[in-house]
Amino acid sequence: MYTPRPLNVLHVLEASTGGTARHVIDVLSHLDRKRFRNFLAVATLRDPQASQDLMALSHYGVDIVSVAMRRRISPLGDAQALGELTRLIRRARVDIVHTHSSKAGILGRVAGKLAGVHTVHTPHGFPFEMKVGAAARWAYWVIEMLAARCTDRLVAVCHNERVVAVSSRLFAPERVELVTNGVEFKAWQDFQSAGQALRDRLEIAPGHRVVGMVGRFDTQKGHRLLVEAAPSLGRQFPDLRFVLVGDGPLKSEIARRIERLGLADRFRILPQTRNVGACYALFDVLAHPSLWEAFPYTLLEAMAIGTPVVASCVGGVGELLEGGTLGMLVPPNDPAALARGIAQLLSDGRAARRLASQARQHVKTCYQLETMIARLESIYEGLGRQGTAQSVRTLIRNDA
Repeated sequence: MYTPRPLNVLHVLEASTGGTARHVIDVLSHLDRKRFRNFLAVATLRDPQASQDLMALSHYGVDIVSVAMRRRISPLGDAQALGELTRLIRRARVDIVHTHSSKAGILGRVAGKLAGVHTVHTPHGFPFEMKVGAAARWAYWVIEMLAARCTDRLVAVCHNERVVAVSSRLFAPERVELVTNGVEFKAWQDFQSAGQALRDRLEIAPGHRVVGMVGRFDTQKGHRLLVEAAPSLGRQFPDLRFVLVGDGPLKSEIARRIERLGLADRFRILPQTRNVGACYALFDVLAHPSLWEAFPYTLLEAMAIGTPVVASCVGGVGELLEGGTLGMLVPPNDPAALARGIAQLLSDGRAARRLASQARQHVKTCYQLETMIARLESIYEGLGRQGTAQSVRTLIRNDA
């Protein structure tokens, strides 16, 4: 009896930090290895920890190839990367190319088109939604419009991303699949003792409450907004402390701003850590004041642990928090509103615990990793069947 070979799926990733890398790691470590042979084309990595995590995918049978994709536009470098990707697709007999984020999304989809294979793209937030000038926003949209012509399916990680893709005239609705991010719920349980150990290590007194952030120190994540909200919160809650977890280009600048405001005794700044569950367990409130987002893992993880959250209503965040019924939603780029949202949860512990409990159950019910993986596998196999049918028709024509 004929048994079809596994589909060869190439994932292309340049943004090797944050949620995009996390998403790719989750996908490649959980796809059914009997049905899919997985390849990863990844740029020279920007983050040492992400480098280790991505390279560890080889233990799951993933063939990893380094391709020198550059984040910024580089005509010569981009042409070289495009050639490398096209040759890799042909050499590995790739059936489906799945690209992630903007730069890899452009190069990988064009390479897939040149090689004549199916392409899938996950934006993880469109570049024209970032806080950039009108000219840059228009240029990003034009580039995305051209790349859309090389795309068989767009996979949106939240309903908002699907709406943007359709309303921006990039994709017809039937070419967009909704596959929300998910987490392995059981992995985010029983962190209370780790949270207490972290409190002791940071020498935060038992009676002091903690507001925390987890995320890369860059413009998008809005650390500046929490720092600007801190003085008024400190006046309302003298026992309040702040913990910022992550690395990134603005880390030193944020630390200097904290010093200038005379808040150094209230803040702890920690490096990025794999033990982020202990951080969520330490926090009385997680603040997530991003200026733009898709569907952030940080919120999913904190909600799974049972930490109350306050977040900017951007991208898919309002969808994740069910319009504010599972956490506090505040306007973006508004430190006063952020302070009010945090203060409301700190002032009403019973309401905060109720929100956190409902959010935890919602993640368990609606955002499981296994559901995300099953949806992606279905999309790949649907495209694979199309490819098989096309190959059979070609053979029949050739025989005739």
